[in-house]
Amino acid sequence: MITITMHKKDDVIYGFSSSGHAEFGNPGHDIVCAGVSALILNAINSIELLSTDKFHVRDNQEKGQIQFKFDQTPGEQSQLLMQSMIIGLQGIQKTYSKKYIILHFREV
Repeated sequence: MITITMHKKDDVIYGFSSSGHAEFGNPGHDIVCAGVSALILNAINSIELLSTDKFHVRDNQEKGQIQFKFDQTPGEQSQLLMQSMIIGLQGIQKTYSKKYIILHFREV
């Protein structure tokens, strides 16, 4: 199961952490993992290219872990990209069930 925790304060998303593997399919053929990975990586790459917000990322591909955190309060563009990622993740969760992906929010 993939667990994604969005870190927020006063409706501002300051980062997220994701860990685990969906185990929906065999490694390399798991469409849930592929979808989640694509959404997360696209959001990070888009923030890097389309905003001036600074952030840092730590990952461990073997364990399926990634941690993303803005260095300061993020701007509107970054928030929009984070919200878009959340919408996509919620869509995957709705389609494939909470058996494979859990998305929750934590106040920081």
